[in-house]
Amino acid sequence: MKGLKKSFLIALLSLTLLVSVFTVPAMAAGTTTIAFSNNSPKVGDSVTITATINAGEATYGVDATLTYNTSVLQYVSGADSASGNSVRILKDANGETRLSYPITFKVKAEGSATVSLSASYVNSSLKKTSASGSSAKLNVKAPVVSSKPQTSSKPQTSSTPASTAKSSNANLSSLDIGGPALDPMFSGNTLSYAVTVENSVAAVTINAKAAHNKATVSGAGEKTLEVGDNEFKIVVTAQDGTKKTYSLKIRRATVEESINLNPLLVIINGEMHHIKADLTGVAIPAGFDLDKATYNGTEVDVFKSESGDYVLYSITHDQTGAADFYVYKEHRDEFVRLNYMTVDNVMYIFAELPENYTVPNGYYETATTLGSGTVKAFCSENEALSDFYVIYCYANGKEGFFRLDMLETTIQRAPEFSLSAADDTVKQDGGKFDPVATFKNFTLTEKIMCCSLAAALIIIIILIIALIVKSRKLKKARYNDPISDEDMENFFNIASVTPTARHEADDEE
Repeated sequence: MKGLKKSFLIALLSLTLLVSVFTVPAMAAGTTTIAFSNNSPKVGDSVTITATINAGEATYGVDATLTYNTSVLQYVSGADSASGNSVRILKDANGETRLSYPITFKVKAEGSATVSLSASYVNSSLKKTSASGSSAKLNVKAPVVSSKPQTSSKPQTSSTPASTAKSSNANLSSLDIGGPALDPMFSGNTLSYAVTVENSVAAVTINAKAAHNKATVSGAGEKTLEVGDNEFKIVVTAQDGTKKTYSLKIRRATVEESINLNPLLVIINGEMHHIKADLTGVAIPAGFDLDKATYNGTEVDVFKSESGDYVLYSITHDQTGAADFYVYKEHRDEFVRLNYMTVDNVMYIFAELPENYTVPNGYYETATTLGSGTVKAFCSENEALSDFYVIYCYANGKEGFFRLDMLETTIQRAPEFSLSAADDTVKQDGGKFDPVATFKNFTLTEKIMCCSLAAALIIIIILIIALIVKSRKLKKARYNDPISDEDMENFFNIASVTPTARHEADDEE
């Protein structure tokens, strides 16, 4: 039963660590320490090495790797697995902030053994956090031998201390890119890793730390990524010259692949943006409440108006990092940037006007650029009020008309302003059109245009009538003036003359 419980706990921890692969790891917050039960053991002794992880926050899972010198130490017990020159600790936790794990080794040879510890843990948010690594040195004394009389004839000399052997530890204690977790999870003995980043990530910084303080690392640092697969080699050179090469394959996804990687990635005007899922700490506009919405199967925070007409998503532009509010047009499956302005911490959303309306007397309709777009506005025909615009907005939970002072950049309600429906000019007694009422509701510009069109129409009608009269007079004159007999005789005489004779007669003349 005890073994079954342990297996279940290890499986639960593995599942928790697997979930953490899909989260962005936080910066290294915890520390590690190594302690020996005996700092100077003898060959043949047992020594307990205690690996401690100081997380500084509630911990619910630990994954640690302890590397050691196999020529001096031999693993006995205490770890969850052992391979080569390292052992692995994979444990669950119950919210402790400090966890210690004793591991037993047997000392098998004289010399110096460096022990290194690397670890990561899962916090209450199910995020994997890397702890800073640590290392310590264990000095093993020569075995005790029974004293015997000297039989050598050579003179005795003072013994010379043996020189300290150089370390052959060419392991890394940590490897990451400060973003998505590597696959598989890092271990000093695992040499190949892979990770995929979104298309917007054009460069990464490879962070690699040697397990031994005398080892050197090359191949880390900032790297530029091409779209597709990129492979980098990180070479660790031990103190004695031993080399170990780690391979890291980073795939920079295409735009299409990025959408599959992150359900909250959206393309707006051909550029990549991300929906902000958590709006905790963001000021809620007046007239709105914090609510939930689901996009691509993922639940996100939104601001929803009290009327339910507006649902605001906070979306960040990948390149500039600028965030703004957007509304989702479900029928077009696209996000549209909200057009609004903020005055004295109040959000004024430029709302849609009704389709059919007439402008009241003394005002004319125009358009001006406000917020992030063009807005319909109404201005007074009085030149003294030319700096004021009447606009239709949603603010503080209600829609209505507001007067905007373009000079002072202030805004206030305009309850006296209203638009009448276009069909109000139709009489109620019989439904006949009343042109006089319609003309009265026209603006000054519209009235001038109507008068000009009417004058032009009258002139055209007069010209048409004059042309008709002139045409009838010409027609009547043609019928009342027949050709005389004398004119007809001359006509036939001319027609009977040959062309040659007609030319000669013309020449004589």
